[in-house]
Amino acid sequence: MDTIYHSEDLGKPFLLKLKSELKNTFKGCKEIAIKIHFGEPGNDFAFKPEQIKPITNLLNELNIGFFFYDSSVAYGGIRGDSESYKKYAAEKGWEDIGKIRIDEGFVVVKGKKMSYEVCKPLTEAEGVLVQLLLYIFYEPFLHV
Repeated sequence: MDTIYHSEDLGKPFLLKLKSELKNTFKGCKEIAIKIHFGEPGNDFAFKPEQIKPITNLLNELNIGFFFYDSSVAYGGIRGDSESYKKYAAEKGWEDIGKIRIDEGFVVVKGKKMSYEVCKPLTEAEGVLVQLLLYIFYEPFLHV
């Protein structure tokens, strides 16, 4: 893991700092992967395209190409195969702000104590931006 950035919001000061860091980190990259979870029906806590758009706008300003990436899952449902998951992500509006790739391929990476299956598109990307956490507090949860 390289660097983690934290901000309470995506205000101008944070976005200016992030723009500088993106420019330096991904200098020379033609296309990077943005690892993200597109959610499932009924999941109100997954990222929405409008929440990520300020960051993709920075990448566009810097002429850094990108694609959104996630893998399908083993338990079935809408995320059970790449085609239905990609269609679902597009219907949620992700395709309006960037390319979507859903892939089931992996490569095996040997660690010190075990081997890992790592998503192939992530190993082939020139860089990876992981948008890991976004805390959204809804009014009903504040009064538990």
